[in-house]
Amino acid sequence: MALRNRGGAAQGARAFARLTMESDTLTPSIRAIPGEVDKIVRTTMRYYEPQVENYMKLNAPWTDQTSNARNGLAARSGKEGKTHYIVAFHQVPYGIWLEVRWSGKYAIIMPTIDHFGPQIMSSLKGILNKRFGGFA
Repeated sequence: MALRNRGGAAQGARAFARLTMESDTLTPSIRAIPGEVDKIVRTTMRYYEPQVENYMKLNAPWTDQTSNARNGLAARSGKEGKTHYIVAFHQVPYGIWLEVRWSGKYAIIMPTIDHFGPQIMSSLKGILNKRFGGFA
């Protein structure tokens, strides 16, 4: 924002400045922020997508019989409306039973979310703080 001091009057210990805006460079920058944030989040999700998938495949707690369940673990990132996401899933019909049967003894999806959720959020916070500042 370009400002020009148009002079001012002094009263006692106070001085007043009259500023005139000559050109508005702030508004276009503010309007660009949502697009920049969207791009940062999308890029971060794409960065973590293969890491989530690899983590599941390497850390699945079951013993393989055919390797189909382990090879069928996948993660995909995407966006719906304003929501960015990474979805972790099984590609075998019995994957649900690995997640819920035996009180979750063989579950890998929730442990993966527990592992990566805070990590992804911390990464986003750091990137956004570096770019824009002020993210708690």
